[in-house]
Amino acid sequence: MVHSASIGGSVTLLGGGGGAAAENCSAVTIPQTGPVPPAPWSTDPNLAFTPVYTDVEDSTIGGNFNVSGLTSCWLGSLRDQIGGSATWNNDTMGDPDAMEIGSNVINGNMVCFGNSEGGTAGVQFGDGGAAPSVVGGFGLGQCGFSVLQPNPSPGALAMEMPPETCTPTVCIPMHISVSKWSLGTYWGTHVQEGPSQVTLPIGTTESGDALSAEVNNIVFSSGSGLTGSATYDPTQPLGSTGEAVLVTTYPNGSESFTAFDNCTCTFQGQTGAVAIRAYGTVTPNGSISGTFLVTSGGGSVGDLSTLAGYGTFSSWGQPEGTLGLVEHLKIT
Repeated sequence: MVHSASIGGSVTLLGGGGGAAAENCSAVTIPQTGPVPPAPWSTDPNLAFTPVYTDVEDSTIGGNFNVSGLTSCWLGSLRDQIGGSATWNNDTMGDPDAMEIGSNVINGNMVCFGNSEGGTAGVQFGDGGAAPSVVGGFGLGQCGFSVLQPNPSPGALAMEMPPETCTPTVCIPMHISVSKWSLGTYWGTHVQEGPSQVTLPIGTTESGDALSAEVNNIVFSSGSGLTGSATYDPTQPLGSTGEAVLVTTYPNGSESFTAFDNCTCTFQGQTGAVAIRAYGTVTPNGSISGTFLVTSGGGSVGDLSTLAGYGTFSSWGQPEGTLGLVEHLKIT
């Protein structure tokens, strides 16, 4: 499991995985083997059973990413930024809600051949609500630009509702991948309105890094790109409205952060819910920069559920509280 990592070179997984047998994905409790984890994990009954799985999320990989010959219960690759090509070949999963690959930005090719999950062939969206991956090179095989998959997938919903409810208005057909060169480029701003609505100090690590969270009201404005707002609603679960930001502040005054924007937005005359995840840094003198990914998919409300895109942001040349955006977007 690799989350929120920055890897300069390439990542390769060849074989292994623990097996795709049904008992590896069963909800029946299996006695834990190996060392007992520390509290609070050891006291959580939900963790008495842990299915085998492989997951790479919210990570930056400078080189290529290759997963081949993996046999497991579940495989995910979500919101990863890959400098080279990405390959998933001959991977076999036991769970019908597996092979969840989406919301990635891949500079090279995206290649998928010979993969299967739950007895059916393919790469899918699962129930994660991901957007199509954006690819700078070619999309090939099960990840080809012409491949459509329902989002969320019927296999994922089968555990939650009867399969017949997976209609085109619920399981929206979406492209697994889109060409980076098919997206339009737009310029806009991200403006924080007033002070943070919620501020949560979390604590300090042994190395002196301060951890905190905040929730903000923000507005997107653009000539022809995204427009709209993310507004905090105190009656809703924390983090589900507005912009939630998780911040690490280092002893030298610099910061790194991940932001989760829940925007009611308009783009090209269409309005709907758009989820955006941003990854950024702040220098000791206050300069902000980073990248963002459109992460909303078939679970979104409104007419922007098939929006794909990514972009960059910077505080350079902007007034306080404002970020300049370069947006690459397309309704697929």
